[in-house]
Amino acid sequence: MDMELSGAQILGLSTTQRNPVETQGNIAQSRLVPLSLEDKILTIMYDTIQEFPYLGAMLDRLDKKVPSDRTFHNRAHTIEVVYHTTFHALLAGESESVIKALVKAAVYHDASHLIPDVKGSDHEPTAARLAREDMSAAGEPADEIERVCNAILDTQLIKIEETNTREQQKGSEFSKYLLDGDLSSFGSRKFFFGALNYWTELSGSTVTSFQDLKGQKALDYLRETWRLIDNHRWQTVPRDDQGSHAYQDGKAVNLVNLAELIDALEKGDDSRAEEQFKKMTFDPRSVLH
Repeated sequence: MDMELSGAQILGLSTTQRNPVETQGNIAQSRLVPLSLEDKILTIMYDTIQEFPYLGAMLDRLDKKVPSDRTFHNRAHTIEVVYHTTFHALLAGESESVIKALVKAAVYHDASHLIPDVKGSDHEPTAARLAREDMSAAGEPADEIERVCNAILDTQLIKIEETNTREQQKGSEFSKYLLDGDLSSFGSRKFFFGALNYWTELSGSTVTSFQDLKGQKALDYLRETWRLIDNHRWQTVPRDDQGSHAYQDGKAVNLVNLAELIDALEKGDDSRAEEQFKKMTFDPRSVLH
Protein backbone atom coordinates (compact mmCIF):
# COMPACT_ATOMS: atom_id res chain seq x y z
CA MET A 1 0.00 0.00 0.00
CA ASP A 2 1.20 3.52 -0.78
CA MET A 3 1.64 5.14 2.62
CA GLU A 4 1.67 8.59 1.00
CA LEU A 5 -2.10 8.41 0.76
CA SER A 6 -3.88 10.85 3.04
CA GLY A 7 -6.16 9.63 5.79
CA ALA A 8 -9.11 10.99 3.81
CA GLN A 9 -8.11 9.01 0.73
CA ILE A 10 -7.66 5.86 2.81
CA LEU A 11 -11.15 6.29 4.23
CA GLY A 12 -12.63 7.11 0.86
CA LEU A 13 -14.07 10.34 2.23
CA SER A 14 -13.35 14.03 1.91
CA THR A 15 -12.90 16.52 4.72
CA THR A 16 -15.38 18.74 2.88
CA GLN A 17 -17.94 15.99 2.34
CA ARG A 18 -21.42 16.71 3.65
CA ASN A 19 -24.46 14.53 3.99
CA PRO A 20 -26.11 14.53 0.53
CA VAL A 21 -29.51 14.26 2.18
CA GLU A 22 -29.23 17.97 3.01
CA THR A 23 -30.52 18.58 -0.49
CA GLN A 24 -33.72 16.81 0.48
CA GLY A 25 -34.43 19.44 3.14
CA ASN A 26 -34.80 16.81 5.84
CA ILE A 27 -31.44 16.79 7.56
CA ALA A 28 -32.86 16.90 11.09
CA GLN A 29 -34.53 13.52 10.65
CA SER A 30 -31.74 11.84 8.70
CA ARG A 31 -28.65 12.84 10.66
CA LEU A 32 -27.56 11.06 13.82
CA VAL A 33 -24.36 13.07 14.30
CA PRO A 34 -24.56 16.87 14.59
CA LEU A 35 -22.65 18.82 11.95
CA SER A 36 -20.80 20.59 14.76
CA LEU A 37 -19.08 17.29 15.64
CA GLU A 38 -18.61 15.85 12.19
CA ASP A 39 -15.44 17.73 11.25
CA LYS A 40 -13.89 16.78 14.60
CA ILE A 41 -14.74 13.12 14.08
CA LEU A 42 -13.32 13.00 10.56
CA THR A 43 -10.19 14.91 11.56
CA ILE A 44 -9.42 12.52 14.42
CA MET A 45 -9.99 9.54 12.15
CA TYR A 46 -7.70 10.91 9.45
CA ASP A 47 -4.99 12.03 11.85
CA THR A 48 -4.91 8.69 13.68
CA ILE A 49 -4.61 6.73 10.45
CA GLN A 50 -1.82 9.03 9.30
CA GLU A 51 0.02 8.65 12.60
CA PHE A 52 -0.24 4.84 12.66
CA PRO A 53 0.36 3.53 9.10
CA TYR A 54 -0.58 -0.05 10.01
CA LEU A 55 -4.19 1.15 10.37
CA GLY A 56 -4.24 2.35 6.77
CA ALA A 57 -2.67 -0.93 5.70
CA MET A 58 -5.44 -2.89 7.45
CA LEU A 59 -8.15 -0.76 5.85
CA ASP A 60 -6.52 -1.40 2.49
CA ARG A 61 -6.59 -5.15 3.17
CA LEU A 62 -10.25 -4.94 4.19
CA ASP A 63 -10.94 -3.17 0.91
CA LYS A 64 -9.05 -5.58 -1.34
CA LYS A 65 -8.70 -8.90 0.47
CA VAL A 66 -12.01 -9.58 2.22
CA PRO A 67 -13.83 -12.46 0.46
CA SER A 68 -16.53 -11.25 -1.91
CA ASP A 69 -19.24 -13.09 0.03
CA ARG A 70 -18.70 -10.78 3.02
CA THR A 71 -21.47 -8.39 2.05
CA PHE A 72 -21.70 -6.97 5.58
CA HIS A 73 -18.39 -7.55 7.38
CA ASN A 74 -16.17 -5.48 5.12
CA ARG A 75 -14.36 -2.16 4.88
CA ALA A 76 -17.57 -0.12 4.61
CA HIS A 77 -18.89 -1.51 7.90
CA THR A 78 -15.49 -0.97 9.53
CA ILE A 79 -15.41 2.70 8.51
CA GLU A 80 -18.88 3.23 9.95
CA VAL A 81 -17.85 1.61 13.23
CA VAL A 82 -14.72 3.80 13.42
CA TYR A 83 -16.87 6.85 12.79
CA HIS A 84 -19.56 6.12 15.38
CA THR A 85 -17.08 4.88 17.98
CA THR A 86 -15.21 8.16 17.64
CA PHE A 87 -18.50 10.06 17.94
CA HIS A 88 -19.43 8.38 21.22
CA ALA A 89 -16.01 8.98 22.75
CA LEU A 90 -15.96 12.63 21.65
CA LEU A 91 -19.45 13.18 23.02
CA ALA A 92 -18.29 11.83 26.38
CA GLY A 93 -15.26 14.14 26.42
CA GLU A 94 -12.64 11.39 26.31
CA SER A 95 -9.01 12.32 25.79
CA GLU A 96 -7.26 12.25 22.44
CA SER A 97 -5.16 9.25 23.49
CA VAL A 98 -8.26 7.25 24.42
CA ILE A 99 -10.00 8.12 21.15
CA LYS A 100 -6.95 7.13 19.10
CA ALA A 101 -6.84 3.78 20.88
CA LEU A 102 -10.54 3.31 20.10
CA VAL A 103 -9.91 4.04 16.43
CA LYS A 104 -7.32 1.24 16.45
CA ALA A 105 -9.78 -1.18 18.05
CA ALA A 106 -12.54 -0.23 15.60
CA VAL A 107 -10.30 -0.70 12.56
CA TYR A 108 -9.43 -4.25 13.69
CA HIS A 109 -12.69 -5.36 15.31
CA ASP A 110 -13.80 -7.40 12.25
CA ALA A 111 -10.38 -8.05 10.72
CA SER A 112 -10.92 -11.79 11.19
CA HIS A 113 -13.22 -11.74 8.16
CA LEU A 114 -10.08 -11.54 6.05
CA ILE A 115 -9.63 -15.23 6.85
CA PRO A 116 -12.39 -17.26 5.12
CA ASP A 117 -12.32 -20.31 7.41
CA VAL A 118 -12.78 -18.39 10.68
CA LYS A 119 -16.24 -19.15 12.06
CA GLY A 120 -18.57 -18.11 14.88
CA SER A 121 -17.01 -17.33 18.24
CA ASP A 122 -13.49 -17.55 16.79
CA HIS A 123 -13.90 -14.19 15.05
CA GLU A 124 -13.18 -11.89 17.99
CA PRO A 125 -10.07 -13.77 19.26
CA THR A 126 -8.74 -13.89 15.70
CA ALA A 127 -9.33 -10.16 15.16
CA ALA A 128 -7.60 -9.44 18.49
CA ARG A 129 -4.65 -11.63 17.44
CA LEU A 130 -4.28 -9.72 14.16
CA ALA A 131 -4.35 -6.42 16.06
CA ARG A 132 -1.79 -7.69 18.56
CA GLU A 133 0.57 -8.82 15.80
CA ASP A 134 0.44 -5.55 13.88
CA MET A 135 0.61 -3.34 16.96
CA SER A 136 3.54 -5.32 18.35
CA ALA A 137 5.37 -5.06 15.03
CA ALA A 138 4.79 -1.30 15.11
CA GLY A 139 6.32 -1.07 18.61
CA GLU A 140 3.11 -0.09 20.39
CA PRO A 141 3.24 -0.14 24.24
CA ALA A 142 2.01 -3.35 25.88
CA ASP A 143 -0.77 -1.61 27.82
CA GLU A 144 -2.09 -0.01 24.63
CA ILE A 145 -2.14 -3.37 22.89
CA GLU A 146 -4.00 -4.97 25.79
CA ARG A 147 -6.80 -2.41 26.00
CA VAL A 148 -7.30 -2.49 22.23
CA CYS A 149 -7.39 -6.30 22.11
CA ASN A 150 -9.67 -6.57 25.16
CA ALA A 151 -12.14 -4.13 23.58
CA ILE A 152 -12.19 -6.22 20.39
CA LEU A 153 -12.93 -9.34 22.45
CA ASP A 154 -15.83 -7.51 24.11
CA THR A 155 -17.61 -7.10 20.75
CA GLN A 156 -18.58 -10.77 20.82
CA LEU A 157 -22.31 -11.41 21.16
CA ILE A 158 -22.89 -13.60 24.22
CA LYS A 159 -25.98 -15.79 24.43
CA ILE A 160 -28.24 -14.86 27.33
CA GLU A 161 -30.29 -17.87 28.38
CA GLU A 162 -32.98 -15.92 30.28
CA THR A 163 -33.94 -13.88 27.23
CA ASN A 164 -32.93 -16.43 24.58
CA THR A 165 -31.02 -13.75 22.71
CA ARG A 166 -27.49 -12.38 22.50
CA GLU A 167 -25.82 -9.21 23.70
CA GLN A 168 -22.42 -7.62 24.03
CA GLN A 169 -20.99 -7.19 27.52
CA LYS A 170 -18.39 -4.53 28.22
CA GLY A 171 -15.32 -5.66 30.11
CA SER A 172 -14.19 -2.09 30.72
CA GLU A 173 -15.35 1.50 30.47
CA PHE A 174 -13.01 1.84 27.48
CA SER A 175 -14.75 -0.82 25.41
CA LYS A 176 -18.26 0.62 25.81
CA TYR A 177 -17.58 3.17 23.05
CA LEU A 178 -16.55 0.45 20.60
CA LEU A 179 -19.61 -1.66 21.47
CA ASP A 180 -22.01 1.20 20.78
CA GLY A 181 -20.09 2.07 17.62
CA ASP A 182 -20.27 -1.54 16.43
CA LEU A 183 -24.06 -1.69 16.85
CA SER A 184 -24.78 1.91 15.90
CA SER A 185 -26.69 0.67 12.85
CA PHE A 186 -29.52 -0.37 15.18
CA GLY A 187 -30.43 3.31 15.39
CA SER A 188 -29.51 4.29 11.84
CA ARG A 189 -31.69 5.02 8.83
CA LYS A 190 -29.38 2.58 7.04
CA PHE A 191 -30.29 -0.22 9.47
CA PHE A 192 -32.38 -2.31 7.08
CA PHE A 193 -29.78 -2.02 4.32
CA GLY A 194 -27.22 -3.50 6.72
CA ALA A 195 -29.62 -6.19 7.89
CA LEU A 196 -30.22 -7.31 4.30
CA ASN A 197 -26.49 -7.33 3.58
CA TYR A 198 -25.94 -9.50 6.65
CA TRP A 199 -28.68 -11.90 5.52
CA THR A 200 -26.99 -12.15 2.12
CA GLU A 201 -23.69 -12.88 3.84
CA LEU A 202 -25.28 -15.62 5.96
CA SER A 203 -27.46 -17.20 3.30
CA GLY A 204 -25.84 -16.37 -0.02
CA SER A 205 -29.24 -15.06 -1.18
CA THR A 206 -29.56 -11.54 -2.55
CA VAL A 207 -32.69 -9.62 -1.51
CA THR A 208 -34.25 -7.35 -4.12
CA SER A 209 -37.88 -7.38 -2.96
CA PHE A 210 -40.10 -8.53 -0.10
CA GLN A 211 -40.66 -11.77 -2.04
CA ASP A 212 -37.08 -12.80 -1.22
CA LEU A 213 -37.91 -12.70 2.50
CA LYS A 214 -40.97 -14.99 2.43
CA GLY A 215 -39.06 -18.21 3.12
CA GLN A 216 -38.97 -19.68 6.63
CA LYS A 217 -35.23 -19.15 7.09
CA ALA A 218 -35.44 -15.50 6.08
CA LEU A 219 -38.40 -14.96 8.41
CA ASP A 220 -36.54 -16.62 11.26
CA TYR A 221 -33.60 -14.30 10.60
CA LEU A 222 -35.85 -11.23 10.72
CA ARG A 223 -37.43 -12.41 13.98
CA GLU A 224 -34.01 -13.05 15.53
CA THR A 225 -32.85 -9.61 14.39
CA TRP A 226 -35.89 -8.00 16.01
CA ARG A 227 -35.24 -9.85 19.30
CA LEU A 228 -31.57 -8.85 19.22
CA ILE A 229 -32.38 -5.16 18.78
CA ASP A 230 -35.26 -5.21 21.26
CA ASN A 231 -33.03 -6.76 23.93
CA HIS A 232 -30.07 -4.53 23.10
CA ARG A 233 -29.04 -1.79 25.53
CA TRP A 234 -26.64 1.03 24.73
CA GLN A 235 -23.45 0.78 26.79
CA THR A 236 -22.56 4.49 26.93
CA VAL A 237 -25.66 5.48 28.91
CA PRO A 238 -27.19 3.96 32.07
CA ARG A 239 -29.42 0.92 31.45
CA ASP A 240 -32.34 2.74 33.09
CA ASP A 241 -31.87 5.84 30.91
CA GLN A 242 -31.72 4.40 27.38
CA GLY A 243 -33.82 7.26 26.06
CA SER A 244 -30.91 9.67 26.51
CA HIS A 245 -28.80 7.86 23.91
CA ALA A 246 -28.36 9.79 20.67
CA TYR A 247 -29.48 6.80 18.56
CA GLN A 248 -32.35 5.51 20.70
CA ASP A 249 -35.14 7.23 18.77
CA GLY A 250 -33.87 5.74 15.53
CA LYS A 251 -33.70 2.30 17.12
CA ALA A 252 -37.31 2.57 18.27
CA VAL A 253 -38.43 3.46 14.73
CA ASN A 254 -36.46 0.54 13.27
CA LEU A 255 -38.07 -1.88 15.72
CA VAL A 256 -41.57 -0.73 14.77
CA ASN A 257 -40.82 -0.92 11.04
CA LEU A 258 -39.26 -4.37 11.30
CA ALA A 259 -42.16 -5.69 13.40
CA GLU A 260 -44.62 -4.39 10.79
CA LEU A 261 -42.74 -6.14 7.97
CA ILE A 262 -42.55 -9.41 9.91
CA ASP A 263 -46.26 -9.27 10.68
CA ALA A 264 -47.16 -8.68 7.05
CA LEU A 265 -44.93 -11.54 5.87
CA GLU A 266 -46.31 -13.93 8.51
CA LYS A 267 -49.89 -13.15 7.50
CA GLY A 268 -49.15 -13.42 3.79
CA ASP A 269 -50.29 -9.84 3.23
CA ASP A 270 -48.23 -9.16 0.12
CA SER A 271 -49.57 -5.66 -0.44
CA ARG A 272 -48.64 -4.52 3.07
CA ALA A 273 -45.29 -6.37 2.96
CA GLU A 274 -44.39 -4.71 -0.33
CA GLU A 275 -45.33 -1.27 0.99
CA GLN A 276 -43.33 -1.78 4.18
CA PHE A 277 -40.30 -3.14 2.31
CA LYS A 278 -40.26 -0.08 0.05
CA LYS A 279 -40.55 2.17 3.08
CA MET A 280 -37.53 0.54 4.72
CA THR A 281 -35.29 0.40 1.66
CA PHE A 282 -33.65 3.27 -0.17
CA ASP A 283 -30.32 4.13 -1.73
CA PRO A 284 -27.97 4.00 1.32
CA ARG A 285 -25.59 6.42 -0.42
CA SER A 286 -28.15 9.15 0.16
CA VAL A 287 -27.26 9.36 3.84
CA LEU A 288 -23.97 9.29 5.71
CA HIS A 289 -25.37 7.90 8.97
